[in-house]
Amino acid sequence: MKHLLALSLVIGLNGLTAAPVQAEQRYMECSSGDNELHYSGCSWLDQLSHNPLRQNAVAAPGLENGNSVHVCREFAGVPGKRVGTNCYTPWYGKESGHSHYQVLAAQPGLVEWEAINYRANEAQVQPGKLLIKSMNEGSYNSYICAVRDQHGNFMTGKYVGSYCWYPYGGHEYAVDPANHSDNRQVYVLWYKG
Repeated sequence: MKHLLALSLVIGLNGLTAAPVQAEQRYMECSSGDNELHYSGCSWLDQLSHNPLRQNAVAAPGLENGNSVHVCREFAGVPGKRVGTNCYTPWYGKESGHSHYQVLAAQPGLVEWEAINYRANEAQVQPGKLLIKSMNEGSYNSYICAVRDQHGNFMTGKYVGSYCWYPYGGHEYAVDPANHSDNRQVYVLWYKG
């Protein structure tokens, strides 16, 4: 009986090691270039500034100077904020405006903002939640984030490395969520599908 149990254990272990190991998915890449919301529940939809905002566009957790803010990106994939009818993205210290861009759209309940006070990355994925990836910036993934500044304004931007980079007033700013002496609050956008 002992030999049979030992043989079963060896066969079982060999069977486990021979099976291919798949890496756990740690982020969500929403579809791009669709005309309507993708079956996965989130899509980057083309937007022109003179057209009405796309249905199910993802809003920031608050307003900027009394205006609605939505998640957008320019066509190279740099995420930013849609305020008014244009998309504003942070890049190399500046805020760039775009009249033709993409907005992030998601089925209601599939995404949620969470305030963080730590440096988020895909290794800290919570059960049932994935960070939403927009692009690669160098060797880093770029995720969707938002910042509430000291005046209560909300701006969406890109979470790269350990910082949330966001556009405001013609400039690019960065916030380290783990810097507890900074009175700005960082949020990350989670996909819950």
